[in-house]
Amino acid sequence: NRALISRDLEFMSELCPSIKLFGFCQNYYNCKKCHTINWELSSLSHWPSSGFLKLKVINIQSATHFWCRVISHTDIVGDTTTTVKCDDSFALLSTDFQFAMTKSNKLSTVSINHKFIQDKTLIAYKDNDGIFHRIYITSIIEYDIKIPRPSKFTAFCIDLGCSINVTYDNLYEIPSEKYKKIKPLVAEIIFVGLKPKHKEIIWQPECTKLICDSINNAIIEVSVIASSANTMWVNQVLIY
Repeated sequence: NRALISRDLEFMSELCPSIKLFGFCQNYYNCKKCHTINWELSSLSHWPSSGFLKLKVINIQSATHFWCRVISHTDIVGDTTTTVKCDDSFALLSTDFQFAMTKSNKLSTVSINHKFIQDKTLIAYKDNDGIFHRIYITSIIEYDIKIPRPSKFTAFCIDLGCSINVTYDNLYEIPSEKYKKIKPLVAEIIFVGLKPKHKEIIWQPECTKLICDSINNAIIEVSVIASSANTMWVNQVLIY
């Protein structure tokens, strides 16, 4: 099918979540996402594609899908072992970015359209404690028909690895490109080798809760199998 081949040849096309997590897609012929992992992106990856990582678990999406802050990377080449502490730019985003955002302009929500969402344009969100976070809009929830303009959104926070609901009055422009270019503070971690029973495409809540109770906010060490962009596939999880 030429359409399916064309879909999977798009270099920057978003990977199907089911392929990413489990290696198969039950809706292969109708799914619009890419179904071929482009390993050429590993050369552009934010993270290593081999060795061992020490991680702090920040957010748990499912039994095998985590968002973690990378603490250090240990590479083993022959008899040589090298450990490098990862600079996750946490200090820069905690100080310089927060100060710069106090002088930033509020975002004009009129500009939030299909292309804005598709491009995952980075903007900032101000939470109830006055802390700014880098996010991109994933969907529009509500429209204000009086203006008219979109007024409520679902967004993804790239430095916490979680989805949140935001309103237009808490959205701001990021004043400098350098803050947009800082890689996410968390990496997407997928533990391979485990799948839900009966070829299900989601983990049951009790499975995720069991994992969450065991490793949420914990320090873990994993063996890296591969990486692409901000995603790493790992196994051999060791909990400290």
